[in-house]
Amino acid sequence: MTTSDWERFRRGDDAAFERLYRAYHPVLFRYGRSLVHDDELVRDCLHDVFVNLHRYRATLNPAADPKLYLIGTLRRMLADHLRREQNRRERNHRWAEEALAPEETIEDTLTEGEAQRVRLAHVQRAYAALSRRQREAIHLRFFAGLEYAQIAQLMQVSHQSAHNFVQRGLRRMEDELRSVARHSVAVFTIVLLPGLVVGFFS
Repeated sequence: MTTSDWERFRRGDDAAFERLYRAYHPVLFRYGRSLVHDDELVRDCLHDVFVNLHRYRATLNPAADPKLYLIGTLRRMLADHLRREQNRRERNHRWAEEALAPEETIEDTLTEGEAQRVRLAHVQRAYAALSRRQREAIHLRFFAGLEYAQIAQLMQVSHQSAHNFVQRGLRRMEDELRSVARHSVAVFTIVLLPGLVVGFFS
């Protein structure tokens, strides 16, 4: 979506709104699923994101980055929902806060085929073992395509912290996969993330 499309949308152009929806809905859904293991919740929040976007379009910042604005809005909406749900559980059942348990979406970017399925399972386990903030930062960097400055803004951390979340998460995954590869009798080469290939040899 271009800057002129964003401005046309702000002025009430429904065709521009449709283009915005088609361009960013898949990106936002994958991002939401990287944070929350609940398809229906992500869909409901996404629906509200776009409804509110359309309703309050005239008040939007004309200089806003559409992708960054939408990701930030969805992130806040999911956090608010989880916070309310936590409070409800504590009042009614005194249960512990439900941990975020994202179902990894990296299978969308890995090479398909039976030979890769076992390898994919190892990657998923390594990814799931990361801290929530490491997972989020990696997703934003490689799947949403955001720059570190944008990640820092969304996660409300410094630029260096955003960089550290990504790099330490990747190093932790590499260590885990190297450990797995030492027990393999074959070349263990994995397309880990877009543009990042991790190769190990037993």
